[in-house]
Amino acid sequence: MTELKKEEMLQIKGGFSSALLNAMMRTVSVMFNVGQAVGSAIRRAVSGRYC
Repeated sequence: MTELKKEEMLQIKGGFSSALLNAMMRTVSVMFNVGQAVGSAIRRAVSGRYC
């Protein structure tokens, strides 16, 4: 494995868009899970069933 010089490292492109897309998908997934949990809690509270 060869070490890259600073000039060579600055010329590397890519990686940012995939990381941004991954972060956005994770955010959407977390929001969906939170919404699902809140919806389930409301449904259990209204119906009175906890099991």
